[in-house]
Amino acid sequence: MIKIIRNSGDHKDFRMLVRLLDAELNLQYGNDQFQYDKYNKTGASDTVVISSKQE
Repeated sequence: MIKIIRNSGDHKDFRMLVRLLDAELNLQYGNDQFQYDKYNKTGASDTVVISSKQE
């Protein structure tokens, strides 16, 4: 079953996923990723959608 949550960009799970993605990109691309960090901002997102697989 897939769980879908619609919430704001302040949602704790969304923030956690953003941090995990940033960490993974930095691991994969190292110093090259830093040139794109200025574009990787979430800002004040009114609506985000988070989906997760529930077992």
